[in-house]
Amino acid sequence: MGQSHQAGHSLAQGTVLWPWISAGSEGRVAVTFYGSALPTATSKLDAEWFVYTAIVLNATTDAPEVYAAKLTSKPFHKGPMCQGGTGCQATTAVSANSDRRLGDFFESTIDKDGFLHVVYSDTQTKPTDTISHVGYVRLMDGPRLVEGPVPKGFPTMG
Repeated sequence: MGQSHQAGHSLAQGTVLWPWISAGSEGRVAVTFYGSALPTATSKLDAEWFVYTAIVLNATTDAPEVYAAKLTSKPFHKGPMCQGGTGCQATTAVSANSDRRLGDFFESTIDKDGFLHVVYSDTQTKPTDTISHVGYVRLMDGPRLVEGPVPKGFPTMG
């Protein structure tokens, strides 16, 4: 996982949650987030959630370049996502706004070579557990967040 990108996934009409920003060299940032193709997916029982990132190069210029990637090939979570903090119930019970198993465990960082690392909560590894499990992905190709060229063929948004 994380060795290649998946282009062609639009979230323009979907739901995006919990953005996390990691900064590299000047003008290089990655915005990593949870996304579902469904609008208002936080309360949808049929929502499928994936981890995405948008890598921005030349962010300090008038012409930034944005490269997008879907980081998980399978959903890491299915169903609603409670946004009520500690008022949510950590359970596998499936009802709108009931699932808090994801907690706030979602972060990204950059290694010395400029590649993005992401950790996230995964409720699909063992979907009947009342806890989530650790998911991890490392980009091994595509734009680096430290100085270096963008590989040919990596998709751009625009």
